[in-house]
Amino acid sequence: MNTCQICKIEFKGRYKDSLYCSKSCQIKGMIEGSLRARENRPKFEIDPITNCWNALRAPSNKYGHTKIKIPGFRRKYLHVMMWEQRNGPVPEGKELDHTCKNPRCCNPDHLEPVTNQINVYRGKSTKLTTEQVEEIRRLGTTGLTHKEIAQRFNVDRSNVTGIIAGKFRKVM
Repeated sequence: MNTCQICKIEFKGRYKDSLYCSKSCQIKGMIEGSLRARENRPKFEIDPITNCWNALRAPSNKYGHTKIKIPGFRRKYLHVMMWEQRNGPVPEGKELDHTCKNPRCCNPDHLEPVTNQINVYRGKSTKLTTEQVEEIRRLGTTGLTHKEIAQRFNVDRSNVTGIIAGKFRKVM
Protein backbone atom coordinates (compact mmCIF):
# COMPACT_ATOMS: atom_id res chain seq x y z
CA MET A 1 0.00 0.00 0.00
CA ASN A 2 1.12 3.54 -0.79
CA THR A 3 0.16 6.82 0.87
CA CYS A 4 -0.90 9.70 -1.38
CA GLN A 5 1.44 12.69 -1.00
CA ILE A 6 -1.49 15.13 -1.29
CA CYS A 7 -4.58 13.72 0.45
CA LYS A 8 -2.67 11.26 2.70
CA ILE A 9 -5.03 8.32 2.04
CA GLU A 10 -3.68 4.82 1.47
CA PHE A 11 -4.09 3.33 -1.98
CA LYS A 12 -2.87 0.41 -4.03
CA GLY A 13 -0.83 1.89 -6.85
CA ARG A 14 0.25 0.33 -10.13
CA TYR A 15 3.82 0.70 -9.01
CA LYS A 16 5.30 0.34 -5.55
CA ASP A 17 6.67 3.89 -5.69
CA SER A 18 3.44 5.64 -6.83
CA LEU A 19 3.11 8.99 -5.08
CA TYR A 20 -0.49 9.94 -5.89
CA CYS A 21 -3.86 8.17 -5.62
CA SER A 22 -5.50 9.98 -8.56
CA LYS A 23 -4.82 12.21 -11.54
CA SER A 24 -6.12 15.28 -9.67
CA CYS A 25 -3.71 14.63 -6.78
CA GLN A 26 -0.90 14.15 -9.29
CA ILE A 27 -1.68 17.53 -10.88
CA LYS A 28 -1.80 19.23 -7.46
CA GLY A 29 1.50 17.57 -6.55
CA MET A 30 3.15 18.73 -9.76
CA ILE A 31 1.94 22.30 -9.25
CA GLU A 32 3.06 22.33 -5.62
CA GLY A 33 6.40 20.77 -6.56
CA SER A 34 6.85 23.33 -9.32
CA LEU A 35 6.03 26.15 -6.94
CA ARG A 36 8.38 24.81 -4.26
CA ALA A 37 11.20 24.42 -6.79
CA ARG A 38 10.75 28.00 -7.90
CA GLU A 39 9.89 29.62 -4.58
CA ASN A 40 13.22 31.47 -4.52
CA ARG A 41 12.26 33.15 -7.78
CA PRO A 42 9.42 35.63 -7.19
CA LYS A 43 6.67 35.82 -9.81
CA PHE A 44 5.13 39.05 -8.57
CA GLU A 45 5.73 42.09 -6.42
CA ILE A 46 3.18 43.52 -4.01
CA ASP A 47 2.13 47.13 -4.50
CA PRO A 48 1.88 48.59 -0.97
CA ILE A 49 -0.80 51.10 -1.99
CA THR A 50 -3.23 48.94 -4.00
CA ASN A 51 -2.20 45.54 -2.56
CA CYS A 52 -2.03 44.27 -6.16
CA TRP A 53 0.35 41.36 -6.76
CA ASN A 54 1.89 42.62 -10.00
CA ALA A 55 3.49 40.00 -12.22
CA LEU A 56 7.18 40.60 -12.83
CA ARG A 57 7.23 38.89 -16.20
CA ALA A 58 6.17 40.74 -19.31
CA PRO A 59 2.49 40.42 -20.26
CA SER A 60 1.77 37.53 -22.62
CA ASN A 61 -1.16 39.08 -24.46
CA LYS A 62 -2.52 42.45 -25.54
CA TYR A 63 -4.79 42.61 -22.47
CA GLY A 64 -1.81 42.61 -20.06
CA HIS A 65 -2.23 39.10 -18.58
CA THR A 66 0.88 37.02 -17.86
CA LYS A 67 1.24 33.33 -18.73
CA ILE A 68 3.68 31.01 -17.01
CA LYS A 69 4.88 27.51 -17.84
CA ILE A 70 4.23 24.76 -15.35
CA PRO A 71 6.43 21.69 -16.00
CA GLY A 72 4.38 18.91 -17.58
CA PHE A 73 1.50 21.24 -18.47
CA ARG A 74 0.63 23.89 -21.02
CA ARG A 75 1.21 27.54 -20.29
CA LYS A 76 -1.35 28.97 -17.90
CA TYR A 77 -2.37 32.49 -16.91
CA LEU A 78 -0.73 33.42 -13.62
CA HIS A 79 -3.90 34.99 -12.18
CA VAL A 80 -5.92 31.85 -12.97
CA MET A 81 -3.28 29.62 -11.38
CA MET A 82 -3.25 31.76 -8.22
CA TRP A 83 -7.09 31.69 -8.05
CA GLU A 84 -7.18 27.90 -8.48
CA GLN A 85 -4.48 27.39 -5.89
CA ARG A 86 -6.59 29.20 -3.28
CA ASN A 87 -10.20 28.59 -4.40
CA GLY A 88 -10.21 25.59 -6.73
CA PRO A 89 -11.22 25.64 -10.40
CA VAL A 90 -12.99 28.61 -11.94
CA PRO A 91 -16.72 27.75 -12.07
CA GLU A 92 -18.08 26.45 -15.39
CA GLY A 93 -19.18 29.26 -17.71
CA LYS A 94 -17.33 31.92 -15.70
CA GLU A 95 -14.10 33.84 -16.20
CA LEU A 96 -12.04 35.83 -13.73
CA ASP A 97 -12.56 39.59 -13.54
CA HIS A 98 -9.87 41.78 -12.01
CA THR A 99 -11.90 43.91 -9.57
CA CYS A 100 -8.82 46.15 -9.19
CA LYS A 101 -8.82 46.76 -12.98
CA ASN A 102 -5.12 45.81 -13.13
CA PRO A 103 -4.59 42.91 -15.58
CA ARG A 104 -1.07 42.20 -14.25
CA CYS A 105 -2.47 41.60 -10.74
CA CYS A 106 -2.62 37.96 -9.61
CA ASN A 107 -3.94 38.56 -6.06
CA PRO A 108 -6.84 36.09 -5.61
CA ASP A 109 -8.58 38.67 -3.38
CA HIS A 110 -8.79 40.97 -6.43
CA LEU A 111 -10.36 38.31 -8.68
CA GLU A 112 -14.03 37.46 -9.06
CA PRO A 113 -15.61 34.75 -11.24
CA VAL A 114 -18.20 36.38 -13.52
CA THR A 115 -19.87 35.68 -16.86
CA ASN A 116 -18.23 36.97 -20.02
CA GLN A 117 -21.04 39.53 -20.42
CA ILE A 118 -20.38 41.06 -17.01
CA ASN A 119 -16.60 40.96 -17.54
CA VAL A 120 -16.92 42.85 -20.83
CA TYR A 121 -19.40 45.27 -19.23
CA ARG A 122 -16.89 46.08 -16.48
CA GLY A 123 -13.87 46.12 -18.83
CA LYS A 124 -11.41 48.95 -19.40
CA SER A 125 -12.52 49.29 -23.02
CA THR A 126 -16.00 50.35 -21.90
CA LYS A 127 -16.27 54.00 -22.94
CA LEU A 128 -19.54 54.84 -21.25
CA THR A 129 -20.36 54.84 -17.57
CA THR A 130 -23.62 53.40 -16.28
CA GLU A 131 -24.87 56.97 -15.74
CA GLN A 132 -24.08 57.89 -19.35
CA VAL A 133 -25.94 54.83 -20.63
CA GLU A 134 -28.99 55.80 -18.54
CA GLU A 135 -28.75 59.35 -19.95
CA ILE A 136 -28.61 57.97 -23.51
CA ARG A 137 -31.74 55.93 -22.82
CA ARG A 138 -33.46 59.02 -21.40
CA LEU A 139 -32.44 61.18 -24.37
CA GLY A 140 -33.76 58.49 -26.71
CA THR A 141 -37.28 59.32 -25.52
CA THR A 142 -36.92 63.11 -26.05
CA GLY A 143 -37.03 63.13 -29.83
CA LEU A 144 -33.30 63.67 -30.42
CA THR A 145 -31.90 61.58 -33.26
CA HIS A 146 -29.50 58.76 -32.47
CA LYS A 147 -26.84 60.61 -34.47
CA GLU A 148 -27.22 63.73 -32.27
CA ILE A 149 -27.01 61.64 -29.09
CA ALA A 150 -23.95 59.82 -30.42
CA GLN A 151 -22.19 63.13 -31.12
CA ARG A 152 -22.85 64.29 -27.55
CA PHE A 153 -21.17 61.20 -26.09
CA ASN A 154 -18.49 60.80 -28.79
CA VAL A 155 -19.60 57.28 -29.74
CA ASP A 156 -20.87 55.66 -32.91
CA ARG A 157 -24.56 56.02 -33.80
CA SER A 158 -24.94 52.23 -33.92
CA ASN A 159 -23.90 52.05 -30.24
CA VAL A 160 -26.60 54.54 -29.29
CA THR A 161 -29.17 52.56 -31.30
CA GLY A 162 -28.12 49.34 -29.56
CA ILE A 163 -28.27 50.92 -26.11
CA ILE A 164 -31.72 52.41 -26.67
CA ALA A 165 -33.00 49.14 -28.17
CA GLY A 166 -31.65 47.23 -25.14
CA LYS A 167 -29.22 45.13 -27.18
CA PHE A 168 -26.11 46.70 -25.61
CA ARG A 169 -25.43 47.43 -21.97
CA LYS A 170 -28.41 45.56 -20.62
CA VAL A 171 -29.27 46.37 -17.04
CA MET A 172 -27.58 43.75 -14.84
